[in-house]
Amino acid sequence: MRSITKRRWRAPSAQSRLILTAPLLGIAYALGPNYNKPWEAFEPGEAQSAAARAHAAVAQAQRCAGLATGPEQALIAAVGYRYPDDRPSGDNASWNRDYAGAMRAAYREALGRRHGQASRRSGHQTGATRT
Repeated sequence: MRSITKRRWRAPSAQSRLILTAPLLGIAYALGPNYNKPWEAFEPGEAQSAAARAHAAVAQAQRCAGLATGPEQALIAAVGYRYPDDRPSGDNASWNRDYAGAMRAAYREALGRRHGQASRRSGHQTGATRT
C-alpha cells in the first residue's frame, strides 16, 4: 500500500492562479462602497481597513491575470481603479468615476469579443486622471 502522506508539494499552476482571481475580486468588491453604503458613510478607521484589504486583494489578482482573457483582464483592471490606493483620500469621487469608466471599457471589451470584433485595449476613457 502506497503512502500518500509523503506527496511532494507543488507550486500552484498558472491556471489555478487564474481561478483564484474571481474570489479575490469578489473580496475587493464586497469590502468597498455600494449604493447602501457610499464611501462617505464609512467610519475613518473602517474606510482605511476596507481600502487596504481591497487594494491588497486587487494587487494579488493582478499578479495572476496573465492567463486571463481580454474581458477578464479588463475586469481585473477595472477593480484596480476602484481601489487605486490602500488609503481613502477623503474625497473618493475620482475613484468612483475612474472605476465606472474602466467598467464601461470592460463591457466594451466583452461585447467586442462576443461579436467577434477585434477590440483595442488602450485603457478606459473617463476624462478623469489618476494620481
